[in-house]
Amino acid sequence: MDLTLDLDELAGYFGSMADRLRDVDFTKPLQTAKGLINDDTRQNFLAQQTPDGEPWKELNPVYALEKQRIIRRIPRPHYPGFDGILILSGTMFSSITGVDTGFEIDEMTRKSLEIGTTKVYAIYHQYGTRKIPKREFLGIRGGTSDRIADFFGDHVVRLILEGDQ
Repeated sequence: MDLTLDLDELAGYFGSMADRLRDVDFTKPLQTAKGLINDDTRQNFLAQQTPDGEPWKELNPVYALEKQRIIRRIPRPHYPGFDGILILSGTMFSSITGVDTGFEIDEMTRKSLEIGTTKVYAIYHQYGTRKIPKREFLGIRGGTSDRIADFFGDHVVRLILEGDQ
């Protein structure tokens, strides 16, 4: 008695599976990912920390005083954590956390997702400059990336199983 493992047959199976995956619509797991990323970004703003959990550098004391004067003079909506380091008017915060402000970048296709803001100053905070410390706010937290990977994996497995019936 013997057992023969035909790798050509196995390669053929995986090849046909790869062909099917080329046309997969990932809209459902991408929508889930979008919600999780928006939640993470909101949490980064409110906790005033990077996606990795590192606290943001405090405001320059001179600017912190100026910011308080500005906040007292301008009418503004209330946001939780409104007096946070990166929130002045709330526009950048809102544009990245799923609130329709007209400044958000929110593009999704069957295979891709783009989330961001058109506020030009956001990049200076995300990456820092010589004068502005890096305060990364847009990114995926560790546990969230695992959850997103699970959603995509489950989606693919479901499609494979449905295709084999």
